[in-house]
Amino acid sequence: MLGFVAEAPIYPLFIVRSSYHRYRIIACPPICCAHTDRNREDAIEEGMRKWSQTLETVIAAHWAQWFSFVPVFPPAK
Repeated sequence: MLGFVAEAPIYPLFIVRSSYHRYRIIACPPICCAHTDRNREDAIEEGMRKWSQTLETVIAAHWAQWFSFVPVFPPAK
């Protein structure tokens, strides 16, 4: 939605761990969700579909990195 409203491309970028203290940057092709003569919902749906496909591809290749055993929030006092 932000890409559509701002009329700016979305650049999917992921950082994955390749080994101990080694990381690799994965930069995917930009996703453009621009205003055109088609209706707004179709443009947004296409952008979301492209984003979902990109995310699914990266997660499938690096599935073991999509969890964390580190506490994210501090303990409640």
